[in-house]
Amino acid sequence: TFIDMGVERTLLQSRIVPDVKEYCLSKGWQFECIDLRWGVSQEAQESKKTIEICLNEIRHCRLISPKPNFLILLGQRYGWVPDASYIPKTEYDDMLHSVGHSISATELEIYEGLLSQDYLASNTILYDRVLENVPDDKIEDFIGNKATEEIKDLKKKIRSFISEENIIEEKISFDTYSSEVYQNKFISQ
Repeated sequence: TFIDMGVERTLLQSRIVPDVKEYCLSKGWQFECIDLRWGVSQEAQESKKTIEICLNEIRHCRLISPKPNFLILLGQRYGWVPDASYIPKTEYDDMLHSVGHSISATELEIYEGLLSQDYLASNTILYDRVLENVPDDKIEDFIGNKATEEIKDLKKKIRSFISEENIIEEKISFDTYSSEVYQNKFISQ
């Protein structure tokens, strides 16, 4: 989700993506990083188009790339669970039937980008970060108090879908989370 994976998202955009782009360019390839935080206007949010825009972006990646690659960043938050009015009915019904409960925007994106596409299992990396010793005043931002079973179930689904070598697990104490040591480790991973 946007809030709890901010350090990692910032490092990806500022330190990792430029290196990947340069490497790809040296091989004659084009690399485009799509971050689903971007590109959703206030108007789109107000007209309940956020989910539709994000799912269409994932579909577009599959269309223009021979085999898109996905990086899933998951912490301990399940994320925003939109009501059915945010999601086209047929898609919502399909996903609700598959999952069996109301579904977060994060899980919808993962379902569209990975879980409904067997051929992408080898092109997906799961970064599973668990923060320990989170201060009480930060729990809502980094762990939340709802849907803990749902995030565990989602991680389990992803783990059963991709190979163990594509899973990076990180347990870290909250007080070292924004440290240079953690940041360098994340970059190297």
